Amino acid sequence: MKNKLDKSTLLALLSGVFAGALVLSNILAGRVFDLGFWGLTLTAGVFIFPVTFIVNDILAEVYGFKKVSMIIWLGFVINLIAVALYWLANTLPAPDYMISTAQAYQTILGTSFRALVASLAAYLMGGFVNAKVMDYMHKKHGEEKFKRRAVLSTIFGESADSIFFVTIMFSGVLPLGVMLSMIVIQASTKTLFEAIFLPMTTRLVAKAKELK
Repeated sequence: MKNKLDKSTLLALLSGVFAGALVLSNILAGRVFDLGFWGLTLTAGVFIFPVTFIVNDILAEVYGFKKVSMIIWLGFVINLIAVALYWLANTLPAPDYMISTAQAYQTILGTSFRALVASLAAYLMGGFVNAKVMDYMHKKHGEEKFKRRAVLSTIFGESADSIFFVTIMFSGVLPLGVMLSMIVIQASTKTLFEAIFLPMTTRLVAKAKELK
């Protein structure tokens, strides 16, 4: 007899996907690549981070603001634990034959206090803004206009995330014009990725609402 998927099981699965995407995005954020025009760059985290907003939309739409708030805080705690473990691993002495590997590990997974604050603040603000906009529009429009609120919540959420991260991370380091371009490019790119997958998100939401 096959086990049927229910809403409780789906919530657990989505929570796992959310936490995994969050941790991966923070690791991939350390890999910057050149867009190939106008000297613009992005981090590889842009490919996975939109997944957190897609899951955020599904959770807010199907389970409500209280549930998605719990998952956002869960992701925050998991991220803190990950950072603490990276720090612990980097403080342990390496044998002579593994010095170069330890240095590479430090370069990839080591993080400054400023980067940590920027990342966590941006995550919380972006996640809660996205969820709050979804919840507000859902109460206003009911089950209708999901696509509109998914896109608008992402625009607001991704903008908040990019504004907080870039401002905290690069204030006093980069010119204001460069910071503004980074905010616009990151928010636009992440929103575009989610818009591409909007048909899939819409189907997932419809299927989730049918579950008991």
